[in-house]
Amino acid sequence: MTLKGELFGSNKEDVYMQLAYELNGRFEHGDFYNPIKIDVPFKNWTITFDTNVIKEIINISIGNPYGGNVEYTRVRTPFLKTRNFQFAITNTSALDSFTKLSGAQDVKNGDILFDDLFTMQGNDEITIKHLFSNSIIRNLLIDIEEVNLSIRNEERLFGI
Repeated sequence: MTLKGELFGSNKEDVYMQLAYELNGRFEHGDFYNPIKIDVPFKNWTITFDTNVIKEIINISIGNPYGGNVEYTRVRTPFLKTRNFQFAITNTSALDSFTKLSGAQDVKNGDILFDDLFTMQGNDEITIKHLFSNSIIRNLLIDIEEVNLSIRNEERLFGI
């Protein structure tokens, strides 16, 4: 390992290249307009790993009350939905009380720890509860530091 690598660890490109190798994926170098990404074939799907930089005005949940650019790792795959099911699950934050004031409903599944750690919202409460009734899935999400998982009809502006 180089002196830089010993002092600062692997850079993002090296980590993505290693992940692509381990998953038999295709690594693509990024440029100004497109992030580094990996496309991994899985059965009839293509799973894409990339990063997304979001300008945040304020983010109390990650200890950044002044905002700034926050970089996230995304894992995405397009698929055909047979019905209009949408949902989102994120870590509960102090700002959630404001979204509830605007009418957003928080779905609870009955697991006290899980319900305290996460905010779940969507257009089909029964399906959301069914999705997260599996204790293995709940425990895997609890082990992840930051969770932002959703099913949407399309990408938002700028791929966010």
